[in-house]
Amino acid sequence: EILYLKTTANLSTGGTAIDVLDSVHPANVHIAERAIQIVGLDIGGVDIVAPDITTPISENGGGIVELNAAPGFRMHLQPTKGLGRNVAEPVIDMLFPPGSSCTIPIIAVTGTNGKTTTTRLLNHIMKFVGHTVGMCTTEGVYIKNRLVYEGDMTGPNSHKMVLTDPTVDMAVLECARGGILRAGLGFKHCDVGVVTNVSADHLGLNYIDDLDKMARVKGVIPEVVKPNGYAILNADDERVADMADNTKGNVIFFSLEGKSNPVIKEHLKSGGRAVIFEDGTFCIMKGKWKYPLVEAKEVPITFDGKAIFNVANVLAAIGAAIGMGVKNENITAALTTFFPSFAQTPGRLTMMDMGNFKVLVDFAHNVAGYEGLAEFVKSLNPGRTIATLCLPGDRRMEDFEEVSRIAAETYDEVILFEGYERGQEKGYISSTLQKYLIKHGMDNSNIEIIIDENQAVQHSLDHAQEGDLIILSNYDITGIHKRLVEHKEKLEKEAAKGVKRESRLY
Repeated sequence: EILYLKTTANLSTGGTAIDVLDSVHPANVHIAERAIQIVGLDIGGVDIVAPDITTPISENGGGIVELNAAPGFRMHLQPTKGLGRNVAEPVIDMLFPPGSSCTIPIIAVTGTNGKTTTTRLLNHIMKFVGHTVGMCTTEGVYIKNRLVYEGDMTGPNSHKMVLTDPTVDMAVLECARGGILRAGLGFKHCDVGVVTNVSADHLGLNYIDDLDKMARVKGVIPEVVKPNGYAILNADDERVADMADNTKGNVIFFSLEGKSNPVIKEHLKSGGRAVIFEDGTFCIMKGKWKYPLVEAKEVPITFDGKAIFNVANVLAAIGAAIGMGVKNENITAALTTFFPSFAQTPGRLTMMDMGNFKVLVDFAHNVAGYEGLAEFVKSLNPGRTIATLCLPGDRRMEDFEEVSRIAAETYDEVILFEGYERGQEKGYISSTLQKYLIKHGMDNSNIEIIIDENQAVQHSLDHAQEGDLIILSNYDITGIHKRLVEHKEKLEKEAAKGVKRESRLY
């Protein structure tokens, strides 16, 4: 008499694994393969119940009872009886074909200023040529241009979020000083490493108290460039140019000074490549050969070449795109379709026309950033200028004074607000800036202190007059953009009502 203890034959319930692969009829193999493909699986297990597997199941009454999307390997690797089969190898070979790279291409971008704009521009270029890009910036992590995690995401943990995402085939990663010092990088090597510049910012923090030490931190990026990769370095910045000595990769220099730069001269003599800005045109050079790529007036984020710091960012992005093998015509097409807007460059030199006046938004937060912004504002030859101004509380006293000097020489009126106090008491930032603004020639009657950032912005908008240029150097980028849109809509409605009232008078 037979007593059935289980009605199933699973290995987990005591079943026995016997390898019979060599005796399976080819017709049964064919139907199993077709079943897997029909349901759209790359890997699958097929459970067949049949009186005899050596004959076609279509003839002996057998059939498929189950398809498994995650089949077990143990019964095949170590059967109770029969020959063990290495079923894992073809699966691994399919997922990681022999000879192919086990990682996606990585572009890493660092520097004191310009790294976020350069990162976003490179994201646009690589997306333009067909890549599915994962990007880390100070605004968050983006997968396929969609914000998936908001915040300052420029450290190694953020990089890992992109590098472990199965949907992306290219990573463009902004790498900030803080993340490098705290935890290093989220990758061992990169295909292209970009260093935009090194200037005074965050000095005195984490034992980094001079520019040479800061350059050592930023220099980590070119050091991890692969031997067949490219380091994209600013030839106009001596400390950045010297990083060429510490990279195993190829070097592409970029320069605003063009062929007059001695670093560029020597590099071209040895047959190297460079990207320069000459006579209002972005040019690629190799040795004596020069290829004019596109004029600055055709690249929206340069504002007809007036935004010099964005010209430098474009040079860096062109160099990185060359390093990734992007064709010149595709680089040009991408550059001419990248606009200074909240959608593509939030908080980075965007202009909004409010009707009677204009608003310029830029996330300037250090001396070099305010210098570049002031230079751009002066190039516009504006009427009255009103600027909101702040500086993080952990900056050095000399930074407060220098930013105040720049503002006093550039703007007619200044509204001081506070953000990023970083341990300082409320009022410290605004009172310090006010003291130095007055020292450098601004009348106290042209200085107003409104601690709340959003209220300061609203005050500047409410008091703007025809022909004014409002300059907002604010931290709440999304909130300020929303406030600007609402204020513009309000002005447009008021203007429309005014037109209607006038038409009734006639």
